[in-house]
Amino acid sequence: MPLAGELTSSLISRAADRCGLPAAGVLRLWTCRNSTARLDGGGVRADADLVLNEAGRAVLAELCGVEPAVLARALPAFTVDDPKISIGREAALPQGRWRAAGAVGTDHSQGHGPGLGPDRPEPQPRALLLSQFFAACRTWSA
Repeated sequence: MPLAGELTSSLISRAADRCGLPAAGVLRLWTCRNSTARLDGGGVRADADLVLNEAGRAVLAELCGVEPAVLARALPAFTVDDPKISIGREAALPQGRWRAAGAVGTDHSQGHGPGLGPDRPEPQPRALLLSQFFAACRTWSA
């Protein structure tokens, strides 16, 4: 269940942790279109958050087992729309863009991060990744 005011990235991390999975593995459910928001020194910002398109929001709701309206009430970034992932020919794919939580609409990408460039491997089908996530959760809770 999401916490009021929680970052989307935090909820994803908690869902992964609940099932004993690395957050990076669960993040593969979405195609991220930029790198994580970073500090000037290169470290990941503590307020790095993920803005999702409509298809991405549906995946998060399924992952959490709650209605999208529940996530919309709790997660400040859940209803943020980013045209770079919400329109165009790939808008139907679950996508996300990293941003600093305090800077809605600001592009924090510095090019592609590791594994995010045009040479990245073809992602596994979302349905397969979701089934693997739920199988891990059943194993973890047993």
